[in-house]
Amino acid sequence: MRLQKTAACGHGEIRRRYSVWALWGDGKPGDDDFSEKSGNPVKVHNLKNVATMYSGLGRSYAVLKDGTAWTWGDECSSSGCSESYGEEILEPKQIDGLKDIIDIAGWYGVNYALKSDGTVLRWIDSKGTAKPDLPLEPTDIYGLPKIKSMSIGYGGRYFLDEQGNVWTPSTSSGVETTVTEPVKLSALPSINMIKQVDANEDVGGVAYFIGTNGELWAYGSNGATCGDGNSAALGDGTCTTPDDPVRVKGVSKVRDVTVAWGSSWALTDSGDLYQWGTCNGSGEQANIPKKIESGSVRKIYAAPSSYLMMVKKDGSIWGKSVSPTGESDDFTQIQGIK
Repeated sequence: MRLQKTAACGHGEIRRRYSVWALWGDGKPGDDDFSEKSGNPVKVHNLKNVATMYSGLGRSYAVLKDGTAWTWGDECSSSGCSESYGEEILEPKQIDGLKDIIDIAGWYGVNYALKSDGTVLRWIDSKGTAKPDLPLEPTDIYGLPKIKSMSIGYGGRYFLDEQGNVWTPSTSSGVETTVTEPVKLSALPSINMIKQVDANEDVGGVAYFIGTNGELWAYGSNGATCGDGNSAALGDGTCTTPDDPVRVKGVSKVRDVTVAWGSSWALTDSGDLYQWGTCNGSGEQANIPKKIESGSVRKIYAAPSSYLMMVKKDGSIWGKSVSPTGESDDFTQIQGIK
């Protein structure tokens, strides 16, 4: 089983054997009745052979193994449009005109698709006053080299090229409103993977960059443990919001990283799980990672508003709720997923 990436608030997705299951949401994403809350996993209809997927602000996307792209969910929630322009998509529908896609994402009505040849396409759901210059049809982003992965979310848009360089549009806002030429983040070393996670709009987003040697870097607002409720915790042991990405202290050989509210977790190659942020308390010392699991964890995943899950090496799945005040439940085993 694999847990798939998300930048959503309110629900998560799990993919097993190339099908998708949704859970812990405001309804059943992709199921018949989107109005009912669900405390148990439900299978998303009409999706088979899923290669990867993404969720953001109530809107979900999936790429199938044949290179086609699909979407479902609340279009208005994703695009910020008025009710008269939105569409509630209850069943996954194919996005016209896209082929050879290997990744897809969307944020506030701006969509991004990565093709197998390394080009990145961008388009909007509908013409609105907030995004007058962005194209309605999928269009190449000018100025990018050949891209191997991308990360889209509340904290920004990041594109990783084949040489390990990270590129981003020159605007600082997390919502892209006009065409801008991407610039390279020169402060970073050679990067192997970007993982952007959004603590939600009330707490703020953070982008993590995992280096080719497993070192972990963070970029975003800092200070969740120092009384700033509109920040994340970067793991650098300070309460300062940096101008450039900073190195996360005390953890190495990192394989994955995620966030829920003002708390963060990193998973190492050996299966150790580290935690920092509000779950560790308050002050600068809480912003330094500490080990909470030793050698037992295979995968981590967070529904960024309030929930962390981990898959252990024995195949069992565990989860716990967190809050912006630092209150945290103990991990309990999740039943009903086979």
